[in-house]
Amino acid sequence: STANALVGMSPDVWGAVSVDIETGTFSRFLSTLDLPGGGEAFIADWRGEVVALPSTTGETGAELFATPEDGQRDGQQRPAILTALLEANPGVLQSTRQGTVLRDVIVGDRSYIVQLLGFEDAGMPWSIVVAVPEDAVFGWIFWLGDVIVAVCVAAGVLAAIVLLLFWNRAIERPMAVIAGRLNHIAEGPDETGTTKAEPVAGPQEMRRIDEAVIAAGRMIGERETVRAMLIGRLSELVEAMEQAPVGIAIVEPDRRLTFANRSARVILAVPEQGEAWLDTAALGMTESKFSARAELVRNGRTVRSEAMLSAADGEAVEYGVVLAPLGEGEAARLVVVLEDLSAAKELEADLVEARQAAERSHRAKSLFLAQMSHEFRTPLNAIAGFSELLRGTAGISPEKMEQYLGHIHESAEVLLTMIERILEYARYESGVVGVAPRPTDMARVLETATAAVRPAAEAAGVTVELSVLGPLEPVAADPA
Repeated sequence: STANALVGMSPDVWGAVSVDIETGTFSRFLSTLDLPGGGEAFIADWRGEVVALPSTTGETGAELFATPEDGQRDGQQRPAILTALLEANPGVLQSTRQGTVLRDVIVGDRSYIVQLLGFEDAGMPWSIVVAVPEDAVFGWIFWLGDVIVAVCVAAGVLAAIVLLLFWNRAIERPMAVIAGRLNHIAEGPDETGTTKAEPVAGPQEMRRIDEAVIAAGRMIGERETVRAMLIGRLSELVEAMEQAPVGIAIVEPDRRLTFANRSARVILAVPEQGEAWLDTAALGMTESKFSARAELVRNGRTVRSEAMLSAADGEAVEYGVVLAPLGEGEAARLVVVLEDLSAAKELEADLVEARQAAERSHRAKSLFLAQMSHEFRTPLNAIAGFSELLRGTAGISPEKMEQYLGHIHESAEVLLTMIERILEYARYESGVVGVAPRPTDMARVLETATAAVRPAAEAAGVTVELSVLGPLEPVAADPA
């Protein structure tokens, strides 16, 4: 806030005017932020009290800003996200003046990534808190793993159904006809000279058998064509999985790897040929942790986590690790999907930088407007005061009139300079305020400043005088 002393028409009347920034401005600004996954931002002081919440929120905001029963302090309600942060670290708001990113902050049944940034540079003991759902940043990675697993399962089931249908139609039915008719021929008459079944009706019956054999051969050919087509499709699917940008592996209950694409073989350090077993350390997990997560997967759940793993060049890279079920029960296998999160982390850093740039722009705008409201008041008071003296003083001498008009002119020039600075507001948006130093007569600057306040002072019965001891050399300064 900015405070300026004012005086009235008499010595007994005086006061002060201040310009304050209301927290409603922050609330409206927070509502304009477009964060991934419906994320929200709010401002809290270092004691853990809310300063400003968004004026409007979505479903994610309703969950973040809900007030749990244990979120009360000194009769005030705390939102759930603030309660979760302070329970984990009571001094987290004051210790993050330079900006900190927190992960795995649980609110309700969702995990959030939280960015904290202090307002210390603006002179306020506040921190802005930005919360984004973790699945909004990494959700596409988890979705890709689920899609790959679903495609593999669906392709296998479809192939089995098609093969069973063609087997029944192409093999079993024609062969049953052939076997039945050949049995008629093989059995022949019994000891009494009678047949146990209808005899084969000579050439006609043999013709039907021949037609059945030809039909069976044709159906077998069709079956082979479909089989080759299915094998080709499965080969394409396997090749696509092999070339996928994520690591994909299938793990048996005994930890044996039955499939691992190129990326998975590099990350898990397994050979391309021969049997291989999964080393849980390659996933950044201990044996007990992997066993616990494998048990959850066998119960039908998909488990996601992050770990620092070795990339192809040997450097440690943060990966997303997804464990998904393939089958049911104790015999269920595990599908392991490994995704490089470097690009996602860079995107997250870009989002944080964009938010910080928006905050710097908003802070510069607020400081600029506060300064302008103060700077406009001084020349306007001078113009109004000298104009009032010219109107209300009878018989004013030409010298005094010329002096007053000179002061009015100088104040108008100051106003013009201020307006030119407003037109250069884009430079404030970038955080750089330029100056134009030039040789300046300091005695004239002091005379202008004194003349600007003299009318109001004389109206209040106060005498303002300026005494300059000796000549003042010009100095390099910006008079504006």
